[in-house]
Amino acid sequence: MKKQTLILFFIFTVIILFLHSPNVFLHKTFIIEDGRIFFTDAEKYGLLSYFIPYNGYYHTIIRILASIATPFPYEITPYIYLFYVIIVDFLTVIVTYKVFNLNKIKYGSIIAFMPLIVPVSADVYNNLTNTQWILAYFFAIIIAYDWAKLNKYLLSFVIFLLSLTGPFSIFIFPIVASKICIFKDLKNNILVYSSYIIGMIVQLLCVMNSQRMLNDSCNYKYFIAFCKNFIYSLSSIKVLAFVLFILLLYSLFKLLYNFKKNYLENFQILSLFIFGCLILCASIISNINVENQAHGILADRYLYLYVLSVLLLVILTFKNKYMTLFVIFSSLLSFSCWKTENIYWVQYVKFSKFQNIVVVPTAPSTHWWYTILTNAKYSEKEPDKYINGMSYFKPYNICQTDYIAFTTTNNRDFQPLVLSKGLEFFKYVLAVKIDKAKYKFDYILPVDNKEYKIIVPPDLKINCYCIN
Repeated sequence: MKKQTLILFFIFTVIILFLHSPNVFLHKTFIIEDGRIFFTDAEKYGLLSYFIPYNGYYHTIIRILASIATPFPYEITPYIYLFYVIIVDFLTVIVTYKVFNLNKIKYGSIIAFMPLIVPVSADVYNNLTNTQWILAYFFAIIIAYDWAKLNKYLLSFVIFLLSLTGPFSIFIFPIVASKICIFKDLKNNILVYSSYIIGMIVQLLCVMNSQRMLNDSCNYKYFIAFCKNFIYSLSSIKVLAFVLFILLLYSLFKLLYNFKKNYLENFQILSLFIFGCLILCASIISNINVENQAHGILADRYLYLYVLSVLLLVILTFKNKYMTLFVIFSSLLSFSCWKTENIYWVQYVKFSKFQNIVVVPTAPSTHWWYTILTNAKYSEKEPDKYINGMSYFKPYNICQTDYIAFTTTNNRDFQPLVLSKGLEFFKYVLAVKIDKAKYKFDYILPVDNKEYKIIVPPDLKINCYCIN
């Protein structure tokens, strides 16, 4: 690829990701497991975090990237994670362009960006945790690719890491087995296949010993949910969803009819579609409730691979510029955006200079998402003021700085609340269990003249710190 093309691909990758989640770029913040799991574990356990399964399986590539980010200052660590996301997505665009020979197709440069405009929830695109879905797609098209011109040692290493990132290597096994039978290349690629098999077995053993395998509540409702999602997840607009589904059926018929004529190219896109369907089935079997996605609303991340495979299948089967524009336009009509909230990351980092452990709530605004900042060299500072729980106060009467921080440690399990006098609830408030006996509560508010109330036991003293 020409240098100018690579630069343009990178620029458009950044633009698309920005449009999905502007606040992730504008405000430093961790999202979901980026903070609570991968950052916190990397800080606490170092290289040992690579061997810690989460949610029933290993996340090796994500763990490696998280550990590489640990030497950087806390102030910029969320941006290091964002940089990882951009690079992974950028490489995915390039690989899509190469694997499907899009230089030979009309609007091929635009088609290469399909992995970034799939009409699913924007949280697929804005954090390191959910890049596992992008990596799963990357994994699937590399597995189905002709390896004759690739470096076998590098390919084996990459596939081994991908096999240990998410549960996807388990579901891609039928594709690998089919490739061996069709291409008859086991002898020439024994090292690559061995690296995949080893990684897949390790991941399978991990999943089989996890809580995910203990769920046996799958029933006909989930089958109905699957059938509905098979159609409605293709677009948030029902008419377009039905049209795309009809195009899918025609494309499948055409692809299977012509399979022998060009089995290499057809195998790549057909295997991606089968893989997407297997992941959709697996999400239902593991009792991930996608039923609420079955009524024409935007699909969730569990449908990412399926929806992407359908859109690419239609485009690459027809190879018609009008059909390509139609599919791209349909995707853009359901383009997903997510507005995260600024949780004052910089102020929490400054606050950590006065505390050895600081709890930072992170997006989305639910009580279990947080990041733990630790500072062995903290300089313990006396609070600027104390207030009691269940009492009203005005931040301006306590601090003349820009922000005010609250903290307390206690032996009771409670969920603190911060309310304005108008009973407005502030979302990012939580109590986090630090050890077996204590719960820690940190919270930062902008200093203003509004009246607030912290609802905790009235006899509990709350420390107030003024933060610039």
